[in-house]
Amino acid sequence: VDRRQRQMCIRDRFRKDAWDWATRVEYRTADSEDKINLISDVIHDLDEGQQLLAKIDIQKTDSNSSESLLTGIQVGYSYRPEDSRWSLFNRLDLQSSSSQSGGFDVDSQKIVNNLNANYLLDDKTQIAFQYGLKYVVDNFDSDEYSGFTDLYGMELRRDMGAKWDLGFQGSLYNSHNAEVSDFSYGVSLGYNMTKNVWMSLGYNFSGFNDEDFTASDYTEEGIFLKYRFKFDQDTAKSIVDLMQE
Repeated sequence: VDRRQRQMCIRDRFRKDAWDWATRVEYRTADSEDKINLISDVIHDLDEGQQLLAKIDIQKTDSNSSESLLTGIQVGYSYRPEDSRWSLFNRLDLQSSSSQSGGFDVDSQKIVNNLNANYLLDDKTQIAFQYGLKYVVDNFDSDEYSGFTDLYGMELRRDMGAKWDLGFQGSLYNSHNAEVSDFSYGVSLGYNMTKNVWMSLGYNFSGFNDEDFTASDYTEEGIFLKYRFKFDQDTAKSIVDLMQE
């Protein structure tokens, strides 16, 4: 247990018309380490259901035996007009990290882009597409390693009444430098528990894992259970009403 620990957190939020800007600064000092975090994000509403998003995240840690610096920048764009059958979201992540510990220097740079698009075939059927790419450069002292990977994904979902839906999904994952490809494919049964609350139970017959591409989808082999929530002013009340039934 640290004999000395102090923590400070500063939050600020700014809203004006179509802009929303939030910033948080955290500082912690202790016998074991000192840590500073800076997180700032901005959202700008465009016309016809479009949004631009940007975020910066800086984390710096110093201790008696090591120090590290992690910097992340995210830029996103969403397109969700009410009168369009298409909706899409694209997010670009730029990450840089460096650390010194035990006489070793480790540096890493990563570029990740994820594009997700949805198309409504009719009132009961939708098809989702995903394309992700990643380029990584790692430096261990004087040694450098790099690699490029990408992912193609698709999912088809069909409503089976007011509450239930059935889905089929598949993904192809390519590690180009290693000349290796992996597949993930499976089925899932979804249930609309209440407004803006949806769950699904599924099984993948084959799979892989990469956290940079599969944050919202489960691609590993085996059984899985997923929940998705959409929060607005009515969601909390709907959840309370469901629990009281």
